[in-house]
Amino acid sequence: MKALDLVIIFGYLIGITLFGVLFSGKQETTRDYFLGDRTVPWWAIAASIVATETSTITFISVPGIAFARAGNFQFLQLVLGYMLGRIVISLLFIPSYFRGELLTVYQLLERRFGGRIKMLAAALFVVMRNIADGIRLLLTAIVLAAVYKAFQPDASAEVIIVGSIVLLGVVMIVFTYFGGMEAVIWVEVVQLGIYLAGALAAALVIIAGISGGVGSAIAAGTQFDKFSLIDWGIRQTNYVFNLPFGFDAFRFSLPFDLTKAYTFWAGLIGGCFLTMSTHGTDQYLVQRYLCTDRPRRASAALLTSGLVVLAQFIGFLFIGVLLFAFYHPYTDAAYNTLAPGAATLPAGGAFEVVGSDRVFPDFITKHMPTGLSGLVVAAIFAAALSSSLNSIAATAVNDLYKPFAPRRDDKHYLRVSPSASTRNL
Repeated sequence: MKALDLVIIFGYLIGITLFGVLFSGKQETTRDYFLGDRTVPWWAIAASIVATETSTITFISVPGIAFARAGNFQFLQLVLGYMLGRIVISLLFIPSYFRGELLTVYQLLERRFGGRIKMLAAALFVVMRNIADGIRLLLTAIVLAAVYKAFQPDASAEVIIVGSIVLLGVVMIVFTYFGGMEAVIWVEVVQLGIYLAGALAAALVIIAGISGGVGSAIAAGTQFDKFSLIDWGIRQTNYVFNLPFGFDAFRFSLPFDLTKAYTFWAGLIGGCFLTMSTHGTDQYLVQRYLCTDRPRRASAALLTSGLVVLAQFIGFLFIGVLLFAFYHPYTDAAYNTLAPGAATLPAGGAFEVVGSDRVFPDFITKHMPTGLSGLVVAAIFAAALSSSLNSIAATAVNDLYKPFAPRRDDKHYLRVSPSASTRNL
């Protein structure tokens, strides 16, 4: 990794930190700090939702899905479920969020089931979201360590992992502490632009390295059925259960193959219920809807985010097809013997079996030119910097602290709020 790459990476992190500081002093009430005074444009909320649900693992792993043997575009069947779930949330959930003045989604539980249930749900959110953020930071640090060691083989992976966690944590704390939720949303708008620009730059470099360009990549993808989209999963499948004590095996048949990872109905139903859970009941995402002033704009933000996510996953999967044409693993004599989902990369004149999530990092570290490799690593940082600290603070203050200090003025709760956010990382 050259000096220019490091300048780009650290310039991005410093810029994000200063961006959050610019919002300091704008919050005069808890509504300002947690909801941006409900004046945030719907399109910025849409971009924030996309950035929130896109992680470093998404950025790295999705191209590997299409690259792997027997991999294809059938992953998009799950995204169709995401779209259906968003429609259900827009019709059934969002209108209830705008009845009254909510600061957290768990206040709805208090209206229906009482304060104890609200506090239980809020406490579970605070605990589980902290765990999720910790895992997200750790996985990002591991990816960054692998990328950096490809440039600097003598570097210590442990030092890089610890340093990355500390660096990302400090940046997240600073821009969240000073800027509040409005800063978080605008930072995520920037992050979305950064990692999409990084993905586009990588795609252009891959295309430039393919003999025959995009046409050759499409031909290779077509030959190996990479663009297969729908699998209805409807086929007669026999299941056998061996019973104990010498009884005959129990056999039955289903018209659906339950062993396949992605089918149309599994993706549609499973993706719908998953999205109803994450986007419909989780303060981390619901808080973003509340940053606008009316349900119609919140619904527009949510539905638009679904279209962007769909386009994004199509782009990442197509990068996997481009990588497939670039590395042409199908030229290896042993390729057809690989298990579905396995991947190979050139190594020392032969092909080495690797995990499919190693393919994109391998290209970034070995084939991206100076400057662009820094941009892509900055994109990996961007995908990791979606902060839930403000959402945790909103829940901790409004649902867990206020019941024990109910007669304080709003200025007191505003003073407590930044402290609550910084204690949660």
